Amino acid sequence: MHGSSGPARAIVVRRDPASDPRSPILDVHVVGETALVIVLVDTVQSRPGGMSYCQAGEEATVRVLALRPAAIVETEHWKLGSCIDGIEASAPPPRFTDGTLTVTWLHAPVAGKGPGVLRATIAADGTVAQAITPN
Repeated sequence: MHGSSGPARAIVVRRDPASDPRSPILDVHVVGETALVIVLVDTVQSRPGGMSYCQAGEEATVRVLALRPAAIVETEHWKLGSCIDGIEASAPPPRFTDGTLTVTWLHAPVAGKGPGVLRATIAADGTVAQAITPN
């Protein structure tokens, strides 16, 4: 990551078991940010083999990153989409406004995999209070 006031910084995040550990990152986009928090979505290829629901072969994750003096720390993450696990986001895309992240799924990463909504309050230090509710 490049900050406007300093050198590039890197972060290593844990990949989900459905992700191909050898896949490069296919896409990263920032959902929103504050002075010390970045919310982003990254996408990698699904692990090879097996059957999948969406046929796209991709795994997408929403991540909350806290910018600390010594490091960038992932404080929380949620699966946004997964061919392997049958998770599918819906429109609108994830939003981060006024300290609240909202994610809507057609097939949520919770028991039953039905529609669901995540509303997570993210504090200035990256601490997350969350609630995923079925629709």
